[in-house]
Amino acid sequence: MGGYRRKRLRKYRRYRTDPWEARDMPSEVLFQKDHHRWEGQKAVEKEDEDFVTCDPAVPEDVIMRNNTQVRHTQVRLSPMEDEECSNRKYPTSPEDNTDWLSLMYEYELQSLLVTGSFGGFYTARRIIDGLPVAIKVMNKDSVSEWICLPGEMRPVPLEIVLMNHIAKAPTSPGVIQLLNWCVSSYNVFLIFDLPEHCVDLDKFVFNNPRYLDESLVRCIFQQIVEAIQHCQERGVYHRDLKMSNVLIQSHSCQIKLINFGCGSHLREGEYTSYRGTLKYAPPEWFVKQRFQAVPATVWSLGVVLYALIFGILPFGTKEETIKGKLRFPCVISPECLDLLLQCLSHRPKDRPTLRNILNHSWMN
Repeated sequence: MGGYRRKRLRKYRRYRTDPWEARDMPSEVLFQKDHHRWEGQKAVEKEDEDFVTCDPAVPEDVIMRNNTQVRHTQVRLSPMEDEECSNRKYPTSPEDNTDWLSLMYEYELQSLLVTGSFGGFYTARRIIDGLPVAIKVMNKDSVSEWICLPGEMRPVPLEIVLMNHIAKAPTSPGVIQLLNWCVSSYNVFLIFDLPEHCVDLDKFVFNNPRYLDESLVRCIFQQIVEAIQHCQERGVYHRDLKMSNVLIQSHSCQIKLINFGCGSHLREGEYTSYRGTLKYAPPEWFVKQRFQAVPATVWSLGVVLYALIFGILPFGTKEETIKGKLRFPCVISPECLDLLLQCLSHRPKDRPTLRNILNHSWMN
């Protein structure tokens, strides 16, 4: 490989690592055709060892995998047709398309907020009015589900469809709202509302040298349960509820549920594939390789509640999850202990519903 090509390859890899810097990337590199991409273009990222992706829970005839085809309809996208932006809450028609670079220039990047196997969440400001936003940047290859919607010429990531369902009135203050989105040749950009001075719940709790007061735990936990209930009432199953997928405003303790990249449409019956973080997975998944949405969600809520109270996760391995032995580093009220044990019941049918959690004596 010649020196010029090596130099261009190094520059290209840098932009693939930090998609935001692609605003200044040469157009001939940004929009090269798929079959002429540079050798080794896909950077190998080490995924979280606890993160598992799986087959989708939506019908196969509306899914496109790896941006190549939609089953049964055999829709194929050419590289230059693959540019779509929207300032609506729903996918646009082709005549509404704009240059994704123009969209990115409307925002001023500030800092990296959350990172994961999907990509990263960046804090930014909308230049025209100073509105604080979060920009989620994902490699298109990391999007496993693309949905063909009626009346739309191109598939869109399932996460956009789920966020549209969640945005139906009345909205929830505890769930992040999608303001805008854009699909470029290689990346997906999702722009969300974002309260100022936010950190993820992981940092808020685990970096705190003291245990959180029980009244503060109750305030945070109630908001999370209400946010999850809001999503499920609109037919959306988050599937990756964990501490780092909840943002909290440091001064008001208002929370925002984020990152629906593992989400799917909520359905009755059992799921036979798991998405998300295994330390939050219910024991029935490890034992039977199947679970139901609501009991599994309540188990994850129990793990979150335990972490809020004690500052650590209750289980570190699948063996510990199956055994279900809990340790209690500090004394808590009997009502709080009762709710915690109910959420972490090993038998799914013994766990409370979301409504039962909100009506529990400790929550009132």
